[in-house]
Amino acid sequence: MSYKPSYVNGTWKADCDRCGRTYKNYQLRFDWDNLMVCQDCWEPRQPQDFVRGVADIQAPPWTRPEGTDVFVDADGIADFSATPLTGAAPLTVVFTDESTNSPVSWQWNFGDGEGSTEQNPTHIYTTAGVYTVFLEATTLGGSRVIQQNNYITVTG
Repeated sequence: MSYKPSYVNGTWKADCDRCGRTYKNYQLRFDWDNLMVCQDCWEPRQPQDFVRGVADIQAPPWTRPEGTDVFVDADGIADFSATPLTGAAPLTVVFTDESTNSPVSWQWNFGDGEGSTEQNPTHIYTTAGVYTVFLEATTLGGSRVIQQNNYITVTG
């Protein structure tokens, strides 16, 4: 880490550790490699970087609650449930967004070529098969994606 702020013309400034450009001090933040970076160089963590129930030792301490092994992501966690998970076609499934940190938009992929931007959509599966469902939930802090493999089973 080479974070070395300087006071120039009444403003604290520092250089981005990745691109080298100079920014006002408040425009930089630490990334997951403990480097001070600008918004252009920031790379948010993805859901596959975390395992539920296991603490992320690389996470900044202020995002890890005291005395627990559950990681709390400052930008939220995408999550959802659905009911029913199995049934005969045509199967009407109600999806419920359970994402944290108040998402402002949703992008669903139901695994059959259809999708939705509703928070809690209802979808009808018309063809027998096993479907993987994706949800991308976007908060003011960024987007998070969850993939539930082989989540919905539709019989003929």
